[in-house]
Amino acid sequence: MSVFEEEDLLPASLTSIRDFVDNVLIIDGSYPDWPSDHALSEDETKEIAHRIAGDKLIWMETKTQLFESAKLDMALDRIEQEPDGQDLWVFLQSADEVFSGDYVGELDELRASSPSECRVAQIKFHLPAPHRTQYMMPRFFRLSGGGVRHGRIPVSNCMYPQKVLEAPWYPGRKLEKCWLLHLKDGRNLNRQRERDSWYASGGLKKVVSV
Repeated sequence: MSVFEEEDLLPASLTSIRDFVDNVLIIDGSYPDWPSDHALSEDETKEIAHRIAGDKLIWMETKTQLFESAKLDMALDRIEQEPDGQDLWVFLQSADEVFSGDYVGELDELRASSPSECRVAQIKFHLPAPHRTQYMMPRFFRLSGGGVRHGRIPVSNCMYPQKVLEAPWYPGRKLEKCWLLHLKDGRNLNRQRERDSWYASGGLKKVVSV
C-alpha cells in the first residue's frame, strides 16, 4: 500500500484487510502529482498504521517523490527478499479503498491453488457517487519465480507496478463474493465530503470490527 497524508481514510482501509493478510507492507512518501513541501507524511498516518496493523506491519519510507506504481515496485522488491517471498499471494490495495464481502471461502481456495491453476485474481471494484459504477479489476497476484507479472493492464492505470505490467499472468480467476469500495475520487476537495458520506451512511460498520 502506498500512502501519503492518509490519516482520514487509512483506518477504514487497514481495518478491512488486517484479519485476512499475514503482513501489511506500507510505503510512505509524497507524489510528483501531489505537490508538498515535505517528503514524508506529517499527519497521523504512521501512528494509525502501527496501531491497526500491529505486528503485521512492514513500514517503508522514501524521500524521493515517486508515482504510486514506482513505490509499489519498491514494496515488491522488499517482499521478494523475505524467506518465503518467492511463493506467496500479494494483494494490492490503495489507502482510499475498503475491502469487504463474504471472502473467507474464496480466499482459502485461492491460497490452496497451485501456480499452474491460478496466478492472478480479479475482484469487483465499486466507484462512489456520482459515478456509481462497478467493474472487475485484478488485485491479487501470485509472487513466485521472480515476481508477479502482468502484460495486459493498461499502462495508464498508474497504480500497477512495472513488475505487474511486464509479462503475461494467466491463468486467473474472478472472485465473486468480495469487492473493493473506492472512498474518494482522486486527491481533490471531494475527499472530505466522500469520507463524511461514507461514515454517515454507516458503511464503516460493514468492514470494521472493534
